[in-house]
Amino acid sequence: MSGISSLHDLKELSGKAKSDSTSGKFLKVPTNQLEPKDQVRKNFKNIDKLGQTIEEEGFIQPIIVSPLNERGKYTIQKGERRWRAACLKKINEVDIIIKERPDSELDETAGELIENIQRENLTPLEIANALNKFKSEGWKQKRIAERIGKTERYVSSHLALLNIPECIKNLHDEEVTTDIEILNSLRQIYDYDIKTCKELCKKAVENGITRSICRSTLKQLKSPISNNSETSYKKTSALTNGSAEKSTQADEEKFDNTSLSINIPNEPSEMMSKDAKSIFEQNKSSSENYKQGWKAVDSNKQKIIVTVNEELTALLLKDRIDEDKNFGWVEELNTKKIRRVRLSELTIKEISI
Repeated sequence: MSGISSLHDLKELSGKAKSDSTSGKFLKVPTNQLEPKDQVRKNFKNIDKLGQTIEEEGFIQPIIVSPLNERGKYTIQKGERRWRAACLKKINEVDIIIKERPDSELDETAGELIENIQRENLTPLEIANALNKFKSEGWKQKRIAERIGKTERYVSSHLALLNIPECIKNLHDEEVTTDIEILNSLRQIYDYDIKTCKELCKKAVENGITRSICRSTLKQLKSPISNNSETSYKKTSALTNGSAEKSTQADEEKFDNTSLSINIPNEPSEMMSKDAKSIFEQNKSSSENYKQGWKAVDSNKQKIIVTVNEELTALLLKDRIDEDKNFGWVEELNTKKIRRVRLSELTIKEISI
């Protein structure tokens, strides 16, 4: 009995040792025993050529996988493109390395992102969707940038693509353009004037599109004298047909913010009516709130400092109201440029006088 028990224990130990011995070592397994996971990259280009290389030279790098799951499959951690190429060429076996302890989901995403960005294998929208995983977990753009070794501007410009309308997304998906500046410029143009943006996208499919065209169109739309939709549409049509004339942007009208000096009496005047005296007493009482942490100030002297997309610092302009209630105007602190922005992109950082 003890002999049988010992034999059983020996088999268990042998099986465990065999399982442990596979970790971190090269194995050759059936191609259909691997399965993909939901990963950063969605488009796999030139896999036919890669498959041909694997047929001729074998696997230069093994595929990194997780241990067998409940379905008896190895989940691919790194190397899905190589696996897809092998499937395409009907290669029966693939080289793998089993990684016993997979990283956390965000660590895996970061690893894939860094690897594929370095190889320039990802489209802007694939990068945007990957970055959004971090944002959904509450990560700030600065922290995301530090994690993947990129600038905050890189992160914000890609995250902005998550909100692009269908007409711009089609240009990206059909590979008319995957230029990040062009895509974001078109997004801003759409915010100003949908008709102009759609015309640009239509022309782009036929003739292509450049950064220069987008910059010129956006500049015209930002000009205070060109916010008329029909005018913008005509200018854009001329520009995309190669016959646009240079236009001079009107200077921003400057407003005199000089405030009036008002002397407020300490006590109600005998000349005040009964109602006026009552209002005076109420105001005097409320002025005591200065001791509670606030004081009355001249609103003309207030400065509201904001950030745009956690990236650009600007002064919120209070001397104008946009025709669209979802937009406002700011003055960049560094360049003094006036720009129109979505209010949803603003974060108030400071209010002072």
